[in-house]
Amino acid sequence: MKAIILAAGKGERMRPLTDYKPKSLLPICNKPLIEHQIDLLRGVGIEEIAVVVGYLKEKMMNCVRDVKFYEDKVIKGTATALYAARSFVDDDFILMYGDIFADISNFEKIIEEKNAIGVVAVEDVSKYGSVIFECGVLKEIREKSGHGRGFANAGIYHFSPSIFEFLDKKESERGEYELKMRFKC
Repeated sequence: MKAIILAAGKGERMRPLTDYKPKSLLPICNKPLIEHQIDLLRGVGIEEIAVVVGYLKEKMMNCVRDVKFYEDKVIKGTATALYAARSFVDDDFILMYGDIFADISNFEKIIEEKNAIGVVAVEDVSKYGSVIFECGVLKEIREKSGHGRGFANAGIYHFSPSIFEFLDKKESERGEYELKMRFKC
């Protein structure tokens, strides 16, 4: 299995920390965030890893080793970043946002289940992507919308290559191309 880490964004909400350093290179416990992610992926046996870069890409490419790089030249959301690495994908893969840091005790479950998404229960989904379930099945993923209690998108997925058929083809209200998918019960 392969993995893609999306690390192209500008990290605007983290400014001024990200004025001169990509968000994924910010240190957590004296180690760049992306190194924690790569260690997590390699710890579960994933050796082929791609990183999608964009903003301050040279810094990322100079600091991270033993991965394949793809450039999101558009930098207009999750969908454009994922689309940039489409040639890397030839089978099921793990997708991980480049700005998450978590102790994921059941990461193997996401790897085992096809078309899975990591979620976390939160008091207010408005700061996160909300995940909507209906009839016990994933119905919709909404990026940075909704409010109140619910399930937040944890930014970790197990996708098949068919995901590229479902990426948003038009800009959202936020001016980005997002992973905004709908499913039928």
